[in-house]
Amino acid sequence: MSVTIAEEPESSLAIARQSTEVLGWSIPACGVVVEGYYHSVAWRSVERAGRCINLKGVVHEFLFVDLHNWNPVNWAASTTAQLTKSPMASVVDVVIMKGRRVAGRLQLKDTPSASGLAKTCQQIVNNKYPSAKVVVTSNCAAEIRRRVGGKSRKTILSSRISSSTTESVAARVGINGLPRLRMAATVGRQGAIIGAIAGCVTGAVSCVRSYRRGELTISKAIQTMAKDTLVGSVSGAAGSVVALYAGAAIGGIGTAPAWIPAATALVAMTGASYFAGKGTTAAWNWAVGIVSANSSFALCCAPTLVSSDVSSEVGALWQNS
Repeated sequence: MSVTIAEEPESSLAIARQSTEVLGWSIPACGVVVEGYYHSVAWRSVERAGRCINLKGVVHEFLFVDLHNWNPVNWAASTTAQLTKSPMASVVDVVIMKGRRVAGRLQLKDTPSASGLAKTCQQIVNNKYPSAKVVVTSNCAAEIRRRVGGKSRKTILSSRISSSTTESVAARVGINGLPRLRMAATVGRQGAIIGAIAGCVTGAVSCVRSYRRGELTISKAIQTMAKDTLVGSVSGAAGSVVALYAGAAIGGIGTAPAWIPAATALVAMTGASYFAGKGTTAAWNWAVGIVSANSSFALCCAPTLVSSDVSSEVGALWQNS
């Protein structure tokens, strides 16, 4: 039985290939920026507090300061956040400056465990931080406010940073060994979101241009954007998880300079994102072929088609290196 698959116009195939190539490198590029920043936070935290078990608390402080200083609203208000000089300060972790004047003092808390929550609430009730507002991770804010209730008039704010983020950033230096699967799932989900956004934007820009030139129909443009979003999501997740374990494995060697685990993670992330994207693209194209041909023969040949596509990409890269 012969199977006839309708051929795509040459322009559509060229657009698809161009979109795939742009997407193949845009996802790793976006991931490298995010991963590079997280590694910089992790190693700045190590420089400030050493390779301590509770490094995530210091990570929380750095993330908060950066988030404050990157906020355009705070630019307009001419306020900046900075860490206190001593990492051992017990009352104030961060000061808010307006020019040369201190506009606020903050105590940051990242205590999601049951005992940590109880201790933090008790400290607030006992007025341990009389001169500072208390800023807690986003996942703890509501519970701490509920427990403290009317026992204290202390201002309790959310940092808009989750404990899962601080833990995953701290894990990149490998202090507590290789990350657990739960943390890898969290990092993978974050990478998938970033990748999906990058893929959707990349696909949208390419498709809008092609549609305006009359090279794509609306249905084909929607299909291409859906493919790019899926490829971006898979690429982002794969790259983030590989980078997490690569950085933690090398970072666990205490004598390694900070740039070595960071560079290892970024290189591993780029490769994993690229080839995960290629594999997903091959699988997508096979699936589209199945729908178009409605053939059981294509279904039987699927593994061969996907592996052949990925293998050809590896071979091409090897020859060009």
